Amino acid sequence: MRNVGTTSLVSLFLILALSAAFLRGGFLTTLETGGNIEIDFFSFGGCSGEIRPCERILGHAVMVAVQQVVKLANVFSFIDPATSPGFIDHGWGIMKGKKIEHPGIIDYQNVIPLISGITFVVLCLCPILFLSFRSVQGDITRALFIVVALSPLLGWNPMVISSFFHFMMTFVDWPISYYHFQRYLAPWDFFSTCLLVIAIWLISTRKTDQRRVVIMATIAGQLTFEFLGFLFGVALFVITLIDPIEANLKRRFRNAISKLTLVGTVSVLSVSITIGISYLTGEYFVLSPSLENPGLSTAQRAVHWVNLQNTMLIYKHIISDFITITAVPVIGGAVFGGLASLPFIRGENFAAEKAFRDALAGFGLSVGYTLVFILGMLFAGYPAEMGRQFAGLGVILAITAFRATQFWIQRNRHQIAENP
Repeated sequence: MRNVGTTSLVSLFLILALSAAFLRGGFLTTLETGGNIEIDFFSFGGCSGEIRPCERILGHAVMVAVQQVVKLANVFSFIDPATSPGFIDHGWGIMKGKKIEHPGIIDYQNVIPLISGITFVVLCLCPILFLSFRSVQGDITRALFIVVALSPLLGWNPMVISSFFHFMMTFVDWPISYYHFQRYLAPWDFFSTCLLVIAIWLISTRKTDQRRVVIMATIAGQLTFEFLGFLFGVALFVITLIDPIEANLKRRFRNAISKLTLVGTVSVLSVSITIGISYLTGEYFVLSPSLENPGLSTAQRAVHWVNLQNTMLIYKHIISDFITITAVPVIGGAVFGGLASLPFIRGENFAAEKAFRDALAGFGLSVGYTLVFILGMLFAGYPAEMGRQFAGLGVILAITAFRATQFWIQRNRHQIAENP
């Protein structure tokens, strides 16, 4: 029965992860519009359209590595014969220099990139499956955990989103923003989610008490997304400060400042080294005018101020959209956590301490993400891509609400049992 349960959980995860890859990966949209799926090597020059260093490097590098593995694994597959050594570009059924003239021929150019992209997304979501086995007890509870953790990436059921909008509209004139739940996710969004879920496990199991773990996690985060280093530092500061495992408040505060300082130092060094490499390789960040286009930086700064002005004009809409994006995962996580706490599902081996540690870790990361949202109002062009930018926060909130609800119900059940 154990093997059957594990196989069922892995199958459930693969179905949902593949669904997330197809629904939110943007691969089908690219093919439908006649485009080509391209996985190019990362550039130290970063995002040329921004006025800040863009460090979305690690996730892209991993995606490229996945593509090389997929190419190697398909070395004996009949893919793109026209570019293979020894190809005969003449004869029956072949147009010179082109691929075979047969009806329904495969679009060879997109085969490897499509397989690579889907594989990359599934690998990025594997930490959710890992966390379900390491932190959650019981196959049914694990299944509920996997479903609710992946739902923010799947976009939730439309009826859930509509119900939330109907509820809010009974009180205020609420913006209806379905598009946030169907926005495509970039490779670095999936990889950021991967690192955030791993961060929950690292913090929950107190592995972040080790300096080398903190340093490695900070470097990985900083080279995945610009704000992940900051987010990780804030999370460690908040969690260390409120963690009841240390009774002495002064010591907690000192440890919190120490971790925040360490993360900040490593983040700044990572950014500095990346910027240095960009200049050495001739790929310039646009913090200053480039040699090729001296006026580029000035124009982009003008666009930035226009975006900031627009943000200030519609700040109520932006805050409302943020509440929509974050409230649904919290509600979903709480509902699924309540279901998982039913006696016939929960079982007898519920580890309340694990649930508390997971919830505490998720809370700290959520606080960091919320500060990122507030600071992002000064830089990001909200609300256009908020559904993509805060997909990872949705996953974290769903997990946090799930585990917090489990812990709260279990604690109340014990209190009632002790004081009937």
